[in-house]
Amino acid sequence: MASLESALQSWQNAPGFDKQAWLLAHAQSAPVNIRVNAQKNVQVNQLFPSLIGPNVPWCSNAFQLTERPSFVHHPVWHAGGFYVQEASSMFLWHILESLNLSKDGLHVLDLCAAPGGKSTLLASYFTNSLLVSNEVIKSRNAILVENITKWGGNNTVVVQNDPAQIGKLQHFFDCVVVDAPCSGSGLFRKDQDALANWTEEQVFHCQARQKRILEDIWPSVKPGGYLIYSTCSYSQEENEDVTDFILENEDAKSVSIPVSDDWGIVVSPTKKYQGSSFRFWPHKVKGEGFFLAVIQKQSTQMDYSSSLSARKIQSIPSKLSILTKQMVSNTDEMHLFNEANMIRMIPTSFLAALEILAAHVYIKKAGVALGEWKGQSWIPHHEFALSGAVLDNYPRMDLNTHEALQYLMRKDFFVEGLQHGWNSVWHEGLCLGWAKVLPNRINNYYPNSWRILKDI
Repeated sequence: MASLESALQSWQNAPGFDKQAWLLAHAQSAPVNIRVNAQKNVQVNQLFPSLIGPNVPWCSNAFQLTERPSFVHHPVWHAGGFYVQEASSMFLWHILESLNLSKDGLHVLDLCAAPGGKSTLLASYFTNSLLVSNEVIKSRNAILVENITKWGGNNTVVVQNDPAQIGKLQHFFDCVVVDAPCSGSGLFRKDQDALANWTEEQVFHCQARQKRILEDIWPSVKPGGYLIYSTCSYSQEENEDVTDFILENEDAKSVSIPVSDDWGIVVSPTKKYQGSSFRFWPHKVKGEGFFLAVIQKQSTQMDYSSSLSARKIQSIPSKLSILTKQMVSNTDEMHLFNEANMIRMIPTSFLAALEILAAHVYIKKAGVALGEWKGQSWIPHHEFALSGAVLDNYPRMDLNTHEALQYLMRKDFFVEGLQHGWNSVWHEGLCLGWAKVLPNRINNYYPNSWRILKDI
């Protein structure tokens, strides 16, 4: 309680804060929101027909649910058909639309990306651009890889690096999103640990780290490119004050974004430079606490990205390429390469960028893993199944909900009338993974570390 009283006292002058309204909002359950994967043709009315509430007004394909179902027991969630995401953070979609950024040919960075909410949103928006998703903490990088894989697509590279290392990619990114580590006060309603651990000292510790991160990553933004800064904190020290810190750069310019009055978003000018920023209060919006500001780099310096060193990524041998293309359709515009005995693919248009990344950062996942050859035997990879690539070369196994859950738990299941060999496993029009049909059993190839651990 001492932490809460101290926090409330510290926010008394924050734009839009109303103590009594804030307390009332926190006495109620947090809203539940999902964003559906349009690239996988998911229809929200088929997912939760009795639970669909209003649209999230600032994000396409995003909806509030009237109650929280068991997402872990919904096979479509495991197939990347939708992502459970806090509504306020989905304001990023409106920012991208307002900036009118091209969806093609850009380099986009999500710097602090785990668990993957903003990265999957960016992947849905920038369908034909290169998305680099970074998470420096190894354990959190694993869940980022999982969520990126489930969402699908072939244009994402997941990396694991300190911002200072990525900042060496001078003028490489057209858009950089920094959802910075913060004191977490905007999540008090959902995270009791955030409330218990909150102190003013922690706020200033976070501020120092946020400034270091932004200082390190700023060189990687192209002239004319954008840096989108956000936190889930209410503290001005982490929000408007840090935005002013960015604006101290002579080549940094605040960008104003139009918002509808009925959204309840508080437009908050920064103290020193009157930069435009946005605050989300749970007593004003149907979401959690959030802050966001947009900065454009105005630099007229030379574009360093053209002089960055690169590491050559070789194509796979011709014979191996011919064999692989017999197993994988629609590879004409793809570059196939070998990484740790795994054949991967990425659009050829992004190969030069990938070679630059390979020379400067530690890559965890590039493009899509297709599979591997062991002698004359082909073993398809789980990433390939969820990527959205054409799987016409394989027999298809369609499962009902019960069978799909058995598959996702890696339990034994049986379906009659299947062709022997590798089968792609489907549920309600979405691929879940692979199974191999043998004469007397079906081998389940769903990743063991991703399996559902609890029965319904």
